[in-house]
Amino acid sequence: IFQSPSVFMKTNENLAFTVFPSTMKLYRPEFAIRDSVSCLCCVTISTSTLAFNKFSKYCKVIVTENRNLGLLLNDKNEIDYAILDDAFQNRSFESNYRILLSSSQKPFYSDHIFPLGKLRESKSNAIRADILIFTKCPENLTKQQSNDFVYKSSKFLGRNVPILFSCIDYKKPIKIYGNKLSKNVVAISSIAYPNDFFKYVEKNFKLIDKIQYPDHYIYKKIDLENLIRKLDQNISILTTEKDAVKLCEYEDILSSYDVYYVPINTKFLFGKEGETTYIIKDNGTKN
Repeated sequence: IFQSPSVFMKTNENLAFTVFPSTMKLYRPEFAIRDSVSCLCCVTISTSTLAFNKFSKYCKVIVTENRNLGLLLNDKNEIDYAILDDAFQNRSFESNYRILLSSSQKPFYSDHIFPLGKLRESKSNAIRADILIFTKCPENLTKQQSNDFVYKSSKFLGRNVPILFSCIDYKKPIKIYGNKLSKNVVAISSIAYPNDFFKYVEKNFKLIDKIQYPDHYIYKKIDLENLIRKLDQNISILTTEKDAVKLCEYEDILSSYDVYYVPINTKFLFGKEGETTYIIKDNGTKN
């Protein structure tokens, strides 16, 4: 799985990337392509709008649950690279390079298959990974702590598989609706392991209330109606980049309020960002 193509994009400034615009309610793939295409980003419906908003400057995004259908564009349009999101467990096609992401807050080696845990397949299948990246690490992660991650995960990996560590770099909030972001905020989230987000909010704003839903939660009208009851002209809504996609569907309820989201970037620890670029570039284009 490769949920953040931003690292890959830095491998060659001359690569042309394109995006397939669509909406979360699109249930059929939409094909429209420019002559300059050399990279395709293929995502599922649930991530389509986020992918368009975040990567529209770099690549087209194809929305399709049928990955093989999306990959046909490689042959028909001479696309150099296809980056697929949430495809690690998909065995219906062969990939050149498999990137496994694991949250440092619940490492895969300590997790279990759904419904007992969050894994989609046995942890023993990590042997197929060409690189392992631990995400959502604390920025002050020590070498001793990282060595513990390496020791416990290595027994599930192939020989000499690179293990890297990344953290979230929160950026300046961006407006969804409204005119001004107040210092007083109600924070709302429906992502996995949202503690870092809430810590960021508490550090930079006065947190009036926080609302936490399960990962992949689908908001209902009543949820937003209850949310706005907590607001006044001096209180704004602050949410995650992923949740912003869902909240945009409730313009009729939220458009008269100040609603902002916090964009994020991925930052690699221990000076490994440049190394990551070349690991992916060299190995991903060899085969």
